[in-house]
Amino acid sequence: MRQRRRRIAIVGAGPSGLFTAQALAAQDRVPVRIDLLERLPTPYGLLRYGVAPDHENIKAVATALARTFDHDDVRFWGLIEFGRDTTRAELLDAYDAVVYAVGAAEDVHMGVPGEDLQGSRSAREFVAWYGGHPDARPQHLRGVRGAATVGVGNVAVDVARILLKEPHMLADTDMPAAVLDELRRHTVRDVWVVGRRGPQHASYTTRELRELLDTPGVAVHVSPGAFDGIDDADLDRRTRGNVEALRAAAARARPDAARRLHFAFWRRPVEMDGLDGRLRAMVLERTRIGGDGALEGTGDLEAVPVQLVLRAIGYRGSPLPDVPFEPNRAIVPNDEGRVLGTDGRPLRGEYCVGWVKRGPIGVIGTNKSDAAQTVGHLLDDLAATPDAPAPTLDLREAMRRRGFSPSTFADWRDIDAAETALGRAQGRPRTKIATWTELLGYVDADRAGAHADGATLGDGDAGEAAAGADAAGTNLDGTDTKTHTAGVNPPGTDIKTDPSRPNLPGTDAEADAARKASPGTDTRTDAAGPSSGGTDTTTHAATANPGATDTTTHAATANPGATDTRTHAAGTNPGRTDSGTDAGRTSSGTDAGEAAEGR
Repeated sequence: MRQRRRRIAIVGAGPSGLFTAQALAAQDRVPVRIDLLERLPTPYGLLRYGVAPDHENIKAVATALARTFDHDDVRFWGLIEFGRDTTRAELLDAYDAVVYAVGAAEDVHMGVPGEDLQGSRSAREFVAWYGGHPDARPQHLRGVRGAATVGVGNVAVDVARILLKEPHMLADTDMPAAVLDELRRHTVRDVWVVGRRGPQHASYTTRELRELLDTPGVAVHVSPGAFDGIDDADLDRRTRGNVEALRAAAARARPDAARRLHFAFWRRPVEMDGLDGRLRAMVLERTRIGGDGALEGTGDLEAVPVQLVLRAIGYRGSPLPDVPFEPNRAIVPNDEGRVLGTDGRPLRGEYCVGWVKRGPIGVIGTNKSDAAQTVGHLLDDLAATPDAPAPTLDLREAMRRRGFSPSTFADWRDIDAAETALGRAQGRPRTKIATWTELLGYVDADRAGAHADGATLGDGDAGEAAAGADAAGTNLDGTDTKTHTAGVNPPGTDIKTDPSRPNLPGTDAEADAARKASPGTDTRTDAAGPSSGGTDTTTHAATANPGATDTTTHAATANPGATDTRTHAAGTNPGRTDSGTDAGRTSSGTDAGEAAEGR
């Protein structure tokens, strides 16, 4: 008897989601049809936005994963935000199985005084910026001569290398042009990599470490005593390679070096010192292993003159709406990928992969074996229920009835072709398109229009959007850059929606009927004051859509209580905006942080 083709939804099209789709498409035990649902109009997640732009060999993994979309039974649906454009209940009605592959996008904080000073940021935000993520805030480096990364994983190494590398050496990457311009202007001369323990405990890979140590024009300094007590015979191959590389680099004389790299081992930040709200120094305390084997401070303090600190000490998953979540471990509770309910028993038809399954461990390649484990259990469950009733809902039809249609893989190919053409025009292999306005300009007009029919804005965005101020204060000299509104609203802000956007059953959608914008204007104003046509509140619209207002306002991925406001260019969908809320959780499939400790 011929088996019914089972429908599988994968929430997230980053590495873990794509490895899952690949494993499902390659098997012949159970016939399946797979839909990859993604908040962005672009697939690949961390492979596109988290891998350093000068690591093309790692990005090549995306080329292999792209072949997953060659299968007739695999579809990519972009611009679908879980919890807003569809819900857990809706997916369970529409699919035989749902796989959550959303990564871990919240940062672990240092918890020291002054951590909220201007200049103290997340390395994740910095990576998103130079990786061209459309949610990223501009990272202005004006006035920064000293910078530090806190953490000793590959993210810290990548960030340090990008800051120390000569900008002309990055010109052949796909970095957005605005990022390259900022890197050409910056005056960073000293970069510190801070680790609480010794070099034998660092988690970066030897290849990435050596690449950083060999950066031209950079002298390497290692904190005194860092190698004391290390017995090479006790080290594994990777750790021994790291220690040897550091020793050799520290012994290498580079008297003419214009920039300096400092490894501060056995140090931990205890305070961020500021003046007038801006960071001016990081206070470090020496550490040691105490008698009980735990790390302890010695009370010996030193101040490092830095104007930028990027923390890279870990990531946490965020709860998905209505999906079980284990807050202490910041994962979806599961048994080898089967999602567990409050009684500890597997829930029918729900699975998870990636960091939201196992926590922030492993590299991008780890997701392949991780996905294989989950897929094995998923197929066992499907094979055990051959007579299970078919899903009762057609998701695409349900979204169409709400006036919404997702973007497709064909739209992504248009974006891909446009980035190649843009790079060619600049004498580069490729230049990444990094704003929502420009990305949506390459999405089929009907889909983009349906997606952009109603604006949902946090109350806190309206005034700042009109002014074009960067509410987060990412400019270190305190100037108003008029580039991006931070888009961060206090947790619990009321998100009001335009009446033209249908809302999911049961959602709170207080219509803001008074806010009506003329074509091409900024709709992020209060109800009483529509914008004038052609007002430009950011720096994007002037080039991409002359005369149009670009209100591409995005908080960095996973800011608690932040609203995610994607505004469509006036030239494609006049007068209509789209704005989704990013209430402190990971975006679908971005897999943020998957590369934190290596590739």
